[in-house]
Amino acid sequence: MPKVRLNIELSQQLADFLEGLAGAENTTRSEMVRRAISVLQAFQQQREIGRSHLGFVKDPRRLDAEILGILQPPPPSSGGASHASAVDHTPSGGARQKAEELAQDIARFPQVCVRADRRSTIKSHGLSVRDALVQEWYNGRAALIADGVAGATRFKDGLGRHGDFATIR
Repeated sequence: MPKVRLNIELSQQLADFLEGLAGAENTTRSEMVRRAISVLQAFQQQREIGRSHLGFVKDPRRLDAEILGILQPPPPSSGGASHASAVDHTPSGGARQKAEELAQDIARFPQVCVRADRRSTIKSHGLSVRDALVQEWYNGRAALIADGVAGATRFKDGLGRHGDFATIR
């Protein structure tokens, strides 16, 4: 792909910030601008399909659930079923209550499956997609054997459909 030279005018404050980022990442200012554009491009692609929140995690190896970085439920006018979002704004002082509610929701799922998902999330961090899928298979085999057929039968009978997990067990 041919390269195009681009000159931009920045405030001194922004130029200093860009220089600091490049130094911290041990790269060039041009590379930092390319990275910023890549993030914006990914965000734009997700916004086009109705997702508009960009998320950041401190340590993905310690997550207890799979989290997508860019999330937003579909707008009510879409006519689709209501979807829960992993982005949840909790009033000040309500984080513990919200965390306990989430823990109770997760506890309704077969624990062999919850543990397999957690293990996969931790062990797949940093792997290629192919290697992560192989890891997912090996982490999920015990859950499939222990609860796969029973879980599929419950789903066939209507439990857990359309995001309704209230009576999953």
